[in-house]
Amino acid sequence: MYKVSFQQINYFLVMAEKLNFTEASKSLYISQPALSKQIQILEKELGLSLFIRNNQSISLTPSGQALVKKWSSLEEMFTQSVSDAKLLSHTSTGTLNIGSTETFDCEESILELVETFRKAYPNININLELYGFKELREKLNSKALDIVFVPYFELAAYKDITSIHFKEVELAIAISTSNPLSKLDNLTIKDLLDEPFVVISSDESSNGIERIKEACKLNGFSPNIVKYTKNMNSLILAVKNGDGVTFCNNKIPVDKKIRLYNYSNPSRDSDIFAVWKSNNLKIELNFFKDELLKFNNKEELNGTPLPQRNSS
Repeated sequence: MYKVSFQQINYFLVMAEKLNFTEASKSLYISQPALSKQIQILEKELGLSLFIRNNQSISLTPSGQALVKKWSSLEEMFTQSVSDAKLLSHTSTGTLNIGSTETFDCEESILELVETFRKAYPNININLELYGFKELREKLNSKALDIVFVPYFELAAYKDITSIHFKEVELAIAISTSNPLSKLDNLTIKDLLDEPFVVISSDESSNGIERIKEACKLNGFSPNIVKYTKNMNSLILAVKNGDGVTFCNNKIPVDKKIRLYNYSNPSRDSDIFAVWKSNNLKIELNFFKDELLKFNNKEELNGTPLPQRNSS
């Protein structure tokens, strides 16, 4: 058994990051000689040379590189385990970061879920923010967000995730009231053959664009896409401005400039799913997932059974 402390591991990891004794010692608030001595003690205990030292620079040996990979995750697991233990004993306040897509008719349900969670775990702080599709992906990947709520068609853009169905979404065709088609009592996708389309940019959601193209293709035409927008709010604004037609959820706020026509979407690929990284072991997330499952079970009892379309 090696006699190595977590403090020594921390010293080594900081030194491996800085590769400079002066910078590393300042970061650790210890003297440079003390840090150098601790590294030497660690190397002697392990019987390994961890750093290549010369007058010009310091670099990691292959052994040092291997330990950085292993010990980085070890330190993270240790820190998380202590946080989890404190949380369970109610001596520490945890934090859960949640992100949701904009204007997809899920805010009310998420707020209801969060309210239920807060009652069960009052010591856990909840940060809830709305983002565009791209930012949600980036923040989940960087662990800035622990869980996100996005349409099913977005799941293909995520990696290493677990997901669960959260809410059904009914779609609509959105059209400006300045368009003569808005005077029709009923409007179908076939009526959009000669209409310009406005869509979310491919940078935000390439899967969303493909979904629209496939829907039009099934009805015998390719959409004439004339404008790309960065977010859902800009998309709806473009429709109101008469730039083109689009698909959206049927619960968006409407006014005299826009009309919605119900659109039957048999694929249900706009339903909202809760998504998290499979390797996210935060105990706060585990608690939230438990409440999420309870919430879904309640929804099943109160209405239509939720589709089982989990992915990982």
